[in-house]
Amino acid sequence: RRRGGFDEARRGLANLGKRDVVVRTNTVLTTLNAHQLPEIVETVRHIAPTRMEFWYYLPMEDYADERGLLPTMEVLIPPLKAAIGRAKAYGFGVAVKYVPQCLRGDPASVVATTPPASSHVPHFRAAHPP
Repeated sequence: RRRGGFDEARRGLANLGKRDVVVRTNTVLTTLNAHQLPEIVETVRHIAPTRMEFWYYLPMEDYADERGLLPTMEVLIPPLKAAIGRAKAYGFGVAVKYVPQCLRGDPASVVATTPPASSHVPHFRAAHPP
């Protein structure tokens, strides 16, 4: 996070909306944004992403969560369900990673448990296998 970063991202999203591109969003679920998940869907609605991904925060170094970024399921589930509902109502694909389906109560088609095609520091994958 840095000053002006969100406005910069919004301008970038607006530019994408003017182009013929495929857009996927990836929102990391933390205590900082859990309450804003439905609004995040509204923020990107105009660019009609093909898929919105919601990933539960997995700390790479802050294993004890000293920064307090890990939301409890009690806090996370209501806004996450609302965001999933909105995204699906708009016709967006939805993937939720590292949040138990039994707590979300949504169809299995929303679940995505495969790791991304990206690289992580080696100890991360060992500590958090897919």
